[in-house]
Amino acid sequence: MKAQSTNKMWKFVTPYNVNSWADFCVHVSIISIVVASLCIVVLEVYQFARDASVAEAWLMAHEPYLSSQEYGVRFKPFSEWKPLEHS
Repeated sequence: MKAQSTNKMWKFVTPYNVNSWADFCVHVSIISIVVASLCIVVLEVYQFARDASVAEAWLMAHEPYLSSQEYGVRFKPFSEWKPLEHS
């Protein structure tokens, strides 16, 4: 049984110029590093897209305030400010 699985493994790896188990382990470690790197990149892209959608939602929610003609009108000029009276 073990010999059959070993033969199947060698049939699987032989086309990739793997001549020993050490070479096979090196190839597997390289593949795992590449897959891990791709996962990190995909995660960063996902996080960027999430942040962009949150920013877009915030801008859309605040668009009426920003496009209003009264933006900043309700505030007095600095010269008219009075100090607060403490009680």
